[in-house]
Amino acid sequence: MPIRSPFNFKQWIDEHRHLLKPPVGNQCVYDDGDFIVMVVGGPNSRKDYHWDEGEEFFY
Repeated sequence: MPIRSPFNFKQWIDEHRHLLKPPVGNQCVYDDGDFIVMVVGGPNSRKDYHWDEGEEFFY
């Protein structure tokens, strides 16, 4: 996947807000295999978590 050019993140959220609601509540913005950017709507009441050996950054 080619590197995505800069975009208006607030506009992206507004356009995808319907996908950021339960039960899934997340959407992939960029996936390059080793580098993945996800947007997750909240709050989240789930207690299960994934296991991934790579580093993760939450903001």
